Amino acid sequence: MSRTLFTHHAAKRLGAALLTVLALPAAVSAGKRAADLLPVKKGGKWGYIDRRGAVVIAPRFDGAAEFSDRVASVRVGRGWGLIDDAGALLIEPRFSAPLRFSGGLARAVDESGRIGFVDKGGAWAIPPRFESSHWGYLGKEQFSEGLAAVQSAGRWEYIDRAGRVAFRGDFDGATGFSEGLAAVRVGELWGYIDKTGAFAIAPQFMYAGPFSEGLANVRRPNAFESYIDRAGRDVFTTEYCFGYPFSEGLAAIERHCDGPKLYLDRAGNVVLRTRYRFASNFSEGLAVVNTVFRAGVWGAGYIDRTGKFVISPRFERADDFSGGLARVELGGRVGYIDRQGKFVWPLTD
Repeated sequence: MSRTLFTHHAAKRLGAALLTVLALPAAVSAGKRAADLLPVKKGGKWGYIDRRGAVVIAPRFDGAAEFSDRVASVRVGRGWGLIDDAGALLIEPRFSAPLRFSGGLARAVDESGRIGFVDKGGAWAIPPRFESSHWGYLGKEQFSEGLAAVQSAGRWEYIDRAGRVAFRGDFDGATGFSEGLAAVRVGELWGYIDKTGAFAIAPQFMYAGPFSEGLANVRRPNAFESYIDRAGRDVFTTEYCFGYPFSEGLAAIERHCDGPKLYLDRAGNVVLRTRYRFASNFSEGLAVVNTVFRAGVWGAGYIDRTGKFVISPRFERADDFSGGLARVELGGRVGYIDRQGKFVWPLTD
């Protein structure tokens, strides 16, 4: 190869590399901008604000979902479509439910009720050939860690992003992957499979939660809640009724069925006792709890890790904090607060 030819090809490669590097900040910026947009309601219509409370996409939709994968699903009339972070319409509002994108694909249902996956242009990337079931409403038929659980001929299988069957099993129920394992049901019992479809933990549980922070909450027949590791070993057992996944080193668990919540550490020690039946896991140091805040009226607020109210229970609904803000609702109005309880966007309808 001549020096001239080598230099020509090298220059082309260098130019392409520089273009890629120069494009990265713009791509990162676009992704961050989309992640920072929040749906709000004003004058009966939905739009989007940034985290400072400034309107970025003017309210003009009949419904609006959160941004995911740099796009958001919006409703016009009875149909759901898709917009980008500038508010430009990418998919006409023709779907019956919001489209939640991950890795460029979103679960969708066609006119016959079959499930497939569409791309951001609205085309069927994976044709609608799968059966619909109540599991889809729990978000199971979404891609997680590169695979999605779908139902075919009454049985569950896992497909990759190209729509190819990764593996099939004799599963009566299936969930998404979390930390490399997915809970599946055979008959009445749940176990965990790895990404080859082989059982990493044999079916033996009446209930099997997702792995989070290396642990999963399970319940064996005629037993209380336990937390296991990825090898299926009990890390600790409890005398309590129903647990939740770990978050920020703590897991909420019911003292008795439908009873007040406790919080356990990773050794199973009770580190916080509450008197609240409805309490979430901690997110950014705060947990949502519901309690009576005036005669006969329930309200949602936020406690810290000592159990002290940081934001008083004055909302009908309160979501977990994310990126320093939380969505709250009262009387059909929607707003956003910071960790001090101050409104970044006031309650509006």
